[in-house]
Amino acid sequence: MAAMNYVVTVQRPTAVTAITTGHFTSPTDFNLIVAKNTHFEIYIISSEGLKLVKDVCIYGQIHILKCFRLPNMNKDILFIFTDKYQGMILDCRKTNHDQYEILTKCHGLLKDTGRQTVRQPLCTIDAKHGLILLRIFEGVIKLIYLKDLSSKESSSKSLEAYNIKIDEQNIIDIQFLPGHQKPTFIVLHPRANETSVINHDQEEYHIRTYQVELKERDITKLIWKQDMTLSEASFVIPIGQDNFSCIAIGRNAVALYKENDRPLEVESSLLDDEASIIGYCPIDEDGCRYLLTDYSGKLYLLVLERDKRNGSSSTTITDIKLDLLGETSMCEYITYLDNGVTFIGSRFG
Repeated sequence: MAAMNYVVTVQRPTAVTAITTGHFTSPTDFNLIVAKNTHFEIYIISSEGLKLVKDVCIYGQIHILKCFRLPNMNKDILFIFTDKYQGMILDCRKTNHDQYEILTKCHGLLKDTGRQTVRQPLCTIDAKHGLILLRIFEGVIKLIYLKDLSSKESSSKSLEAYNIKIDEQNIIDIQFLPGHQKPTFIVLHPRANETSVINHDQEEYHIRTYQVELKERDITKLIWKQDMTLSEASFVIPIGQDNFSCIAIGRNAVALYKENDRPLEVESSLLDDEASIIGYCPIDEDGCRYLLTDYSGKLYLLVLERDKRNGSSSTTITDIKLDLLGETSMCEYITYLDNGVTFIGSRFG
């Protein structure tokens, strides 16, 4: 008789693969949602700490986990994308027995033919216009249109997704710019010219802006684009409302870029040449302070100093400061909770 092996999972995965926060279980509850490979945990944040209220298993490893709220809703919903190319939008409802039930609002297979990116899948959401933007394959972005997702609906719908070609290759980061009349997003990408390839020089980095044409289901290039002097740029962080400006984070420098304005770049000896920034999160709603983490486990505080103009509601960023707060576990996922408390999500414990 041939020998047979019996394999069983002894322990659920504990490595954190994504985190998000929002009002998911109810309009008044503030939740921390932690993805751990093939399941995600829902916590309620209170003055007493974190309370686990639900642990949900899914088929596939969770790559993307984001909370957002559409204009016609009074609480947040959850978008998940897995390694099986499955996309889903989930809602949470409290039952009569003080239990929480997870409802699938939309789902669909988002796999296409094409060359898969070397980097992790990228996702950004414009809740105001009901758009989810995914970048999974080279040369293509996927737009998901969200329509008629009333909180009272219980039936599941198919995701309405469209592929749109984009010129930029090897995209590093992509983010929607808030406050614009039409959906507008910014792309961070490298561009190696012929001389840099021959001489093995560092890549050049650029940002480019696009506008989404909702009716035509297409994108158009906008005027603003920017060449960067940063080494190994890893993130772009949109700042402000209804303008073209962002922060870019490189290996040993942080820079502010704004349309029709000179870049404000700050190099810091605190940033280690051997370790790149791998995670960030905002502290304030107005985007004045951010937490940064790097490969060595160091935790930094990035502060944008602003000067409010007299008689105007707009503000001008005059300086960028960076402080070292301490060391934590090496983490790619970090989120600020409240009252000086930050959650660190690590793959290494």
